[in-house]
Amino acid sequence: MNEQYTNFDRIEAYLFGQMTAAEAAEFERAMAADAALAAEVEQQRLEHRAMELLLREELKANLDNWKVEKQSAAAGEGGAKVVPIGSNRHLLYRIAAAAVVLFIVGFFSRQLFFGVDEEALAMQYFEGSGIGSRGDSTDPLSPVYDAMSRQDWRAALIALDGVQGDAFRQTALQLRGECHFRLKEYTAAADTFRRLLDSGVTPDQQDKTEWQLLLAYVAEGKHPDEQRELIERIVGDKGHSYSGEVERLRNKLE
Repeated sequence: MNEQYTNFDRIEAYLFGQMTAAEAAEFERAMAADAALAAEVEQQRLEHRAMELLLREELKANLDNWKVEKQSAAAGEGGAKVVPIGSNRHLLYRIAAAAVVLFIVGFFSRQLFFGVDEEALAMQYFEGSGIGSRGDSTDPLSPVYDAMSRQDWRAALIALDGVQGDAFRQTALQLRGECHFRLKEYTAAADTFRRLLDSGVTPDQQDKTEWQLLLAYVAEGKHPDEQRELIERIVGDKGHSYSGEVERLRNKLE
């Protein structure tokens, strides 16, 4: 198979979270060693984002056009009549086509209709999460903190591969999830935060990880049911460390 197509398939699997954790780690090491591959991944990521934006704008324009057509048709019949959708086959086909596009793209967020940039909003809130305290030179996590302080998230992920021992496992998972989020690898970030929650964390760490998981869901633009459940549970728990932030986030999303 042509190497270009091989890379394309691998990149697609990586961007859509279809790799196992081991495969993703191996692919990240390959990107760190191959600048051309890393650039190709970033280009493909930008192409996905551009396609989503184009589809969103086109569909918003179509919705406005359909509204005008419906109002015009109703006005022509006395202004009070509602035009049955079945009476306009052309309009019906256009709506069906738009629904198919939405299904394929998986873009069922409120951003489509109300213009909320959920990714930017999640990134804005994530800025305040912090990356933890830097350790001294004897701390196995010190190279990770050093890379993160330089905002070299890819190097930090590679450094995390070398961190061993149960004493550092949960901290390493949290830092790995944060690195994936900063790299806009939201599916990988969400998977990592879920693994951390499943590992049995302290109440304080659980609050922080639930908040980060929610932000990963919001930025990813997927898992609406999980988003809603997390938001309602955290907002309803006044003892949760992030209940105020989640309530403010909810208000901006609505």
